Amino acid sequence: RASFMWEGLDEPGQIIHKEIKLSWEEEDWREQTNQKERLQELIQSERKKGFDLSKAPLMRWNLIKISNDRYYFIWNMHHVLIDGWCGPIILGEVTDVYKSLINDEVLKLKARRPYRDYISWLLRQDQGRAKEYWKEELLGAVPTRLADKQIAESDESGECILTLDIKDTNLLNNYAKSLGVTVNTVLQGIWGVLLSKYTRQDDVVFGVTVSGRNIDLPGVEDMVGIFINTLPMRIKFRPSETLKELLKRLQIQMSEAQSYGYIPLSTIQSLQKERDLFDSIYVFENYPISTQTEKYDSGNKLSIKSIQGIEKTEYKLSIAIVPRDDLAIIEIRLNYDRRYFVNEAITKL
Repeated sequence: RASFMWEGLDEPGQIIHKEIKLSWEEEDWREQTNQKERLQELIQSERKKGFDLSKAPLMRWNLIKISNDRYYFIWNMHHVLIDGWCGPIILGEVTDVYKSLINDEVLKLKARRPYRDYISWLLRQDQGRAKEYWKEELLGAVPTRLADKQIAESDESGECILTLDIKDTNLLNNYAKSLGVTVNTVLQGIWGVLLSKYTRQDDVVFGVTVSGRNIDLPGVEDMVGIFINTLPMRIKFRPSETLKELLKRLQIQMSEAQSYGYIPLSTIQSLQKERDLFDSIYVFENYPISTQTEKYDSGNKLSIKSIQGIEKTEYKLSIAIVPRDDLAIIEIRLNYDRRYFVNEAITKL
């Protein structure tokens, strides 16, 4: 029921409407032979519609019947409402609701802290201290840009996927463990090294998206809302430093950065002479997903499977690290803006 207003206001405000009309569309494609092609066309059509932030709801739904007991379901939403962490929470509750209806049982959903408690927590944080930290952290930083010139008119995004198999993922896990750092830190370090080689800079900056839930707020891991933030990650390479030493330093650096990660990126950027310090972002999808993420089963004729998320960032390149099968394999997704990159360049990268 949320919409947002900002015109004529010092700060944007959220409005919660008493009542809204849901945008719910149903179609029957049982007689259609090209169901998968039509699905992709519908998804692209919905994406082009976008959302008007001043009008609720900032969600739309499409339910398409493709056989007597199978459906395609599209859930379109603006990212301002929730983050990826919320997906398993919401879909888990959908199956709980369905099960209670089928069995005529009293619904018992887990009590969750309201999002307003997080807003209150944010307002209690020391903004001045965080600003001082980021001023010092980014002092003298120069922009790190992989793509300066536009090479095409296309506004479409491309995707390249690299999958580390069980053997390679085990090697990576064991290497991180031997250093006393996380796999996330190792992969961040690798991306930093690549950026340095490509830009010929020994001081690079890229964006790192953090969950925003590593905070002192009981129950935050079960809350539904938008908590993520993008923070600048700066790596200054030292000639005499080994990779092992670099990764240990990055682990400490990222921990400190997250301690001051409660102020928005726009505020951090406003403190710098160069507002756009980076054009690439790195995301490690570390929200708690079990194999159930790919299949939700109520045990009562309803199962949700083959889940796919499609989103677009405003950055020219984003690297998403997606652990699969309970961390047995790792998928690396490179999403890129075709106006600035050709497919071959991303494949090489």
